[in-house]
Amino acid sequence: MAFWTNPLNSIRPSEKGQGAVEAIVTLPVFLVLSTVLFQTVLLCMGQILLNYAAFCTVRTGVVTDGDLSEMTAAAGAILSPMSDKSLSGKRSFQVEVLSRDEMLQVLLTWNFPLVVPFASTLLKKSYPPGISGNGSVIPLSASWALPMERVDGPRDRTGDPHAAS
Repeated sequence: MAFWTNPLNSIRPSEKGQGAVEAIVTLPVFLVLSTVLFQTVLLCMGQILLNYAAFCTVRTGVVTDGDLSEMTAAAGAILSPMSDKSLSGKRSFQVEVLSRDEMLQVLLTWNFPLVVPFASTLLKKSYPPGISGNGSVIPLSASWALPMERVDGPRDRTGDPHAAS
């Protein structure tokens, strides 16, 4: 009576456990690449959000004749969902007015929080030479400019120059 044997076991008996060795080698590489990719996607989303916040900040400044407190409030309203103010208790962005003549130009700088632990360590090591990040943040900046609206005339009690008195 003949017994059936698996031909793969008899041909290569020395390759047992090869899948485990390959998994041990590739799994950490895959995890590192996926965490760095996730943090990079968050950075790109943060830069897009910062560009929109810079636009809203300048638009608010144009309407309010360059009132810095109103512009800071507008930037805070846009950046608050992804900001770490609740952890540190202070603002993580800065509004700087570059020009206020005919064009209102604003530079908005945001200390973007790096939330993925291992990926943030790798990204901090890959900063360009001129950029210095501290802790678990990386500085992002955006600039926007719009022409100033010069409205001469009566204002209502809220400060709206377009309201009729």
